[in-house]
Amino acid sequence: LGYVLFQDEQFIAFWFQFFLFLSALCFFKWDIMDAPKINEIVGEKRQHYLEWIEMIDQLTKSKIK
Repeated sequence: LGYVLFQDEQFIAFWFQFFLFLSALCFFKWDIMDAPKINEIVGEKRQHYLEWIEMIDQLTKSKIK
C-alpha cells in the first residue's frame, strides 16, 4: 500500500512540504506573537535564495557565451 502511495508524486510533494513545515515549527519554536520576526527570517532566506538563483543564472550564461 505504501509503495502504491509513493508512486504518486503529488502525494510525496505534499508530505515533503508537510514535514518541512513541521520541522520549521520545531526549529524556530516560535509563538504567534513573534510573527514579525518570522517574516523577517523568511524574507532574509528568500533574499539569499534569489541571490543564489541569480548567481547560477550568471554562471550558466557565461558558460554559454
